[in-house]
Amino acid sequence: KTLEITDIRCLERTNYPLTVVIIPNVELSGRIVYDTRRFEAETIERMIGHLQTLLAGMANHPELHLSEFSLLTKAEEEQLILAENQNDSLNKDIDYQCIHRLFEKQVEKTPDAIAIIYKNEQLTYQELNQRANQLAHYLQFLGIKLEDKIGVCIERSPLMVIAILGILKAGGAYVPLDVTYPVERLAFMLEDVKCPILLTQTHLSNQLPVEDIQQVINIESEWENISQYSSDNLLTQVTPDNLAYIIYTSGSTGTPKGTEVPHRSFIGFMFGVDYIKLDADNIWLQHSSISWDALTLELWPPLLYGGRCVLFPDNVPTPENLSKIIKEEGVNILWLTCALFNLIIDTIPEALLEVKQLIIGGETLSVSHVRRALDLLPQTQIINGYGPSECTVFTSCYVIPKQLDQNVNSIPIGKPIGDRRVYLLDHNLKRVPIGVAGEVYIGGKSVARGYLNQPILTHEKFIDNPFLAEDSLYKTGDLVRRLNDGNLEFLGRIDNQVKIRGFRVELGEIETVLTNYSEIREAIVIIREDVPGNKSLVAYLVPQNYQLVARDVRSYLSQKLPNYMIPNAFVFLDKFPLTANGKINRLGLPAADISQQNFGVEFVAPRTSTERELVTIWTEVLQLTKVGIYDNFFELGGHSLLATQLISRLKETFEIEFLFRYLFENPTISQLANKVVNQQIEQVKSDELVQILGEIDELSEDEAAQQLIL
Repeated sequence: KTLEITDIRCLERTNYPLTVVIIPNVELSGRIVYDTRRFEAETIERMIGHLQTLLAGMANHPELHLSEFSLLTKAEEEQLILAENQNDSLNKDIDYQCIHRLFEKQVEKTPDAIAIIYKNEQLTYQELNQRANQLAHYLQFLGIKLEDKIGVCIERSPLMVIAILGILKAGGAYVPLDVTYPVERLAFMLEDVKCPILLTQTHLSNQLPVEDIQQVINIESEWENISQYSSDNLLTQVTPDNLAYIIYTSGSTGTPKGTEVPHRSFIGFMFGVDYIKLDADNIWLQHSSISWDALTLELWPPLLYGGRCVLFPDNVPTPENLSKIIKEEGVNILWLTCALFNLIIDTIPEALLEVKQLIIGGETLSVSHVRRALDLLPQTQIINGYGPSECTVFTSCYVIPKQLDQNVNSIPIGKPIGDRRVYLLDHNLKRVPIGVAGEVYIGGKSVARGYLNQPILTHEKFIDNPFLAEDSLYKTGDLVRRLNDGNLEFLGRIDNQVKIRGFRVELGEIETVLTNYSEIREAIVIIREDVPGNKSLVAYLVPQNYQLVARDVRSYLSQKLPNYMIPNAFVFLDKFPLTANGKINRLGLPAADISQQNFGVEFVAPRTSTERELVTIWTEVLQLTKVGIYDNFFELGGHSLLATQLISRLKETFEIEFLFRYLFENPTISQLANKVVNQQIEQVKSDELVQILGEIDELSEDEAAQQLIL
């Protein structure tokens, strides 16, 4: 029988936001009573149609399982199919070629145009191509084979770009290695890929676990030899389906996982797209870590369109040094994490005035910061980008309008771009209706091969596409709903993966490492936001004995995990709170008490002028009232984003160059004060006055420099 249902808004009262009343007469009828503050009429009308479709299907096919029925009408399903990839007209002519081949075509077009800028150094397209060719011929001489995995541990510089491009030209795949990672993690990555060759540079050679590497090549010291090889383009058997790079991300099983990305995966976020304007006028800033796939975004669009790629000269971007280089180099297109975007908008938003296209993402956008940016940056087009590393840079993008409606409380992640297909499915792999939450599955040529040496995880996450036989899908774990206008709205995760300051973190990996520590019985790690806008990782620990302190745990983790994965606070408990059914009550976990982090550390007031200056800076950056010289910056709640502010203040106050890693190596006021003085000495040593003072007073160079500082 036909089920007639009408929607009733204010004609009767209910204690629930939504009530469905079914009247079982000869002809079934019913009504829906709903709260108009929670539901729109269009949503209720769709809901009525879905219920009718479901019941009609059950009546016509009672032999089927419930999971086999769809809520969707045929018209709705066709609408969703169009929304899953609406770019066929844009990307039907995409030419899937290897990245280095596309670069070589651009070299032919603009050989004398500037490709790379780094400090006072510039490379034209021709020069960059020739040097990469020389390295590629050298690698072939060393015996590199198709898809050999070649490690790259080189700081941001033209050498880094030459190394990546040279590896691709020689037919290899590059494996980016961040020297700031713990040695143990780097060793795992090198062993996992069975790396035959590692490219590095002089000052990094001694920091790497290279015992089992067949060949470690310092391309700085070897360049005179490398430059003797041919500068002509190579002929290789590389195809778009061959491997281009392997990027490691946090793994829920306790070990990082390497995502295998082929050449074809690059193409769809750069070609056949309309979310961004890419051309030879683009001047990009490359400031992301080599081990992050944002490098792919910042490096290849300028080099494949004839634009310029400005390599960021400092280790860590801060609002101040970003502002400086944007102005000096005329950067007009920029990628920022949400956290860094928020910080710039809160401090010096005028730094972004000259940026014509600003892409932000990595986490959920702050609506208030976006509103402020729209007001302060009228000439800047802001774009929200979404996509996992497994699907290469971006999957969907949202071009934010110049004005937001007053009732907007979240920024959409947009619609699929390029050759990407986005499906929102339930756990039975059925399409969910508009407005209903579903898990994101991504298809198309952007999808990676899988995870290196992890067949079980690959089988779980990379599945056959039930809608297109020749395609595969990546199961993201992201919960999203499709809005009425076709845009996607991010809702959260179905697992314990989180995003913090742009980094993807599997909480399970941190928990596994913690429980492997002999002094810890149980561990839970969550992300908290006790202060609005300030997300932090907090570890809750049940120790084997209560002599364990936060400093010991942090020291242990620093040998196992990258800095961004180390919790900001550690809370020690007798036992975890439980729910009524005996499960751990994560909502019942207490907020971290900063005073607990320094248990056992005696308070000592600053003794020197340098220590007093540092205490002042720390209390302002960390928003604390009292800091002792033996307190640890990270144990007091410091993290990488606050560290950028701290380092910026250090440079301004003491007028010294100060690398990001110095803070991690000297995390207390006492240690940091010594490092600051040593840096001052190094900078003063070259001064002619040191020599004069040394000659007059017969002092050593260090003693003379110290006297000058005093």
